[in-house]
Amino acid sequence: MSSSEHDFRKFFESAKKRTTYWKEKAVLDFTEEIVNRMQALAVSRSELADRISAKPAFVTKALRGDNNFTIETMVKLGRALNARVRVHLEPDGMDSEWLDFLKEKPNWLPQEPESAGLNKKSFQTIKTSKVTIHEPITAGT
Repeated sequence: MSSSEHDFRKFFESAKKRTTYWKEKAVLDFTEEIVNRMQALAVSRSELADRISAKPAFVTKALRGDNNFTIETMVKLGRALNARVRVHLEPDGMDSEWLDFLKEKPNWLPQEPESAGLNKKSFQTIKTSKVTIHEPITAGT
């Protein structure tokens, strides 16, 4: 390992000890989810701004991460994209992965799934002892 690689790793490990690092990571994670949701629903920045009664500049600023999000703002953005905000504490040394299951056809899904880029094989039914859940299947699985 070169001296510069060692210095970078040392710097990075030092940064991880600061609250600011974790705040910025949370903002980045949230804004990435907003962008992904906007793409999935084909919602533009100006349309999202209209949905939350804000100016397009606010959405641009928020998506750049130039915003200290309040829970209220996060919820507004999420609800405007037909989503809920969930907060999760992930213990150090662990990586969490969220699985989203459809319990029923959501109102935002078009009548014809094909128009959303889905086909009949896009969903599989998972049966449990209490409820039937429809799980989206991603390409290649």
